[in-house]
Amino acid sequence: MQSIKSYTDSCKDKMKRILLFILINLWAVGAIAQQPLRISFIEYKPFSSNSLPKFGFINEIIREAFAIEGIEVEFILTSPAKAYQSIKNGDIDASSGWAPTEERKAYAGFTKPIYTSSIVLFSHRDNPISWSRLNANKRIEMGVTKNYYYGEMFTKARTNRLFSVQTAVSDKINFKKLIRRRIDAFPISLNAGINMLENNLSRHQRANITYSTVAIAKDPMSLMVSKQYRDHHKVIATFNRGLAKLKASGRYQELIENRIL
Repeated sequence: MQSIKSYTDSCKDKMKRILLFILINLWAVGAIAQQPLRISFIEYKPFSSNSLPKFGFINEIIREAFAIEGIEVEFILTSPAKAYQSIKNGDIDASSGWAPTEERKAYAGFTKPIYTSSIVLFSHRDNPISWSRLNANKRIEMGVTKNYYYGEMFTKARTNRLFSVQTAVSDKINFKKLIRRRIDAFPISLNAGINMLENNLSRHQRANITYSTVAIAKDPMSLMVSKQYRDHHKVIATFNRGLAKLKASGRYQELIENRIL
């Protein structure tokens, strides 16, 4: 039979462990909060942009989710190539709006998705391309944007050479190539593609572009956190808690309504 003394000692040990756990977590949050998290973002309307209010709704959600947990953030505009390199080197703490891939997981951790968009094929109206029409017997020139990921199905089709690939440094260049018929199609988020059509092309140019309504992939836009950052897993857990609270309060839905296009 357990003595009263041993029972009391056991309770004290449990309390010590609980208090230690609480202190460790408070220290981790405190360490994160000592200085603002530096988060890079790219020009990718309607999701993020230097010209959008609060740098776009993706970044506004990030700011508010962290604010709920008492964490300040600082946003820095960059290019996709620099975003990846800075994350690898630890020159930046995190970058917004990226889908997790096996390659990226080698140097970064990822939060739960902030927003999930659909990736579709845009093509010339005189030669509409749908995913079901792809086959190895017909040559199709597919445009892609450097450093972007288009899902497992696209990667597999590319490996199986169902199309030839031309790489451009931006979606805007791919749209220009599409208008000039230098490529047959290229994948892009439906929201981003429509936004670019409406804001970067003339009415005549827009009339020559169409897109498939069938998504070739879902793009889970997440916060990519550098593994070079101390306790990066704590940053991810902190953000996920804030995001969950933002959704539970209804504020999340409020932020994305009427902000997608």
